[in-house]
Amino acid sequence: MSISQQRLHKLEIKKLKNVKDVCISFESKNITGILVPNGYGKSTILHALACCFQPPTEGQEDYKFSNFFLPSPDALWKGSELKLFHTYRQSSHLHENVEQIYGKSSDRWKPIYKRRPTRNVHYFGVDSCVPLIEAERRNVKINYSTRNISEDIITTILEKASFCLNR
Repeated sequence: MSISQQRLHKLEIKKLKNVKDVCISFESKNITGILVPNGYGKSTILHALACCFQPPTEGQEDYKFSNFFLPSPDALWKGSELKLFHTYRQSSHLHENVEQIYGKSSDRWKPIYKRRPTRNVHYFGVDSCVPLIEAERRNVKINYSTRNISEDIITTILEKASFCLNR
């Protein structure tokens, strides 16, 4: 059963990282640009779109939410939710404006990865352009702990960082 004539209509993000209550429409557009300052979620949106689909054949890159949204003590991603609306043709049957909901309510992302729609996706990020020797292993849980430090230490760190950055 081949899938063809795929068209994205809309991406709604209720909550994912620092992106909240965002709706991006792809209607009647062949190219969509996302122009916002750094730190506003451009990469988060692209990561989410890459994870919404499974590859059509074995051996192709299969992006999973855990590839881009690593759990840490400060970010377990619980409550993350987004919706994708798309149209596709499967053999002779046209599936119009299909809604697919993704989210993490407990320890796993939903839906199960095998239930994602099929589509060829290739994500190019800054990390795919660096030499392998500089690439970090990013597919493990990050464990760290934090503790409060005194104002004197914070002031010292800021002074030394400012000195280095102004050189």
